[in-house]
Amino acid sequence: MRKYDFVRNIYSKEIGDKIKGFLPNTIIEALKSDPDKIEGSVMIGMEYRPDKISAYYYGSTDYDWIILAANTTKGLQDLTLGKKLIIPSVNTITSLGVSNAV
Repeated sequence: MRKYDFVRNIYSKEIGDKIKGFLPNTIIEALKSDPDKIEGSVMIGMEYRPDKISAYYYGSTDYDWIILAANTTKGLQDLTLGKKLIIPSVNTITSLGVSNAV
């Protein structure tokens, strides 16, 4: 198992924008196992679009990478119509230090 997985866009508090980088698997696992997560699904018009899923659940497209990290192994092709999703809570995202509060 790899220690890090590549995430195309990570929101950086320091620069206030998305940057390219790696996300430790420990953070990915924490997002997936969040006890406060909600269960969602990919709806019509959101297929293969983590930005639209992020906007729907968080009110911002900045957290598309969180949707990908918590729900995919192959990237965008995993986001098919009706797929059940893990939507990590804002509190967990903030407590992990990987983003500003939504």
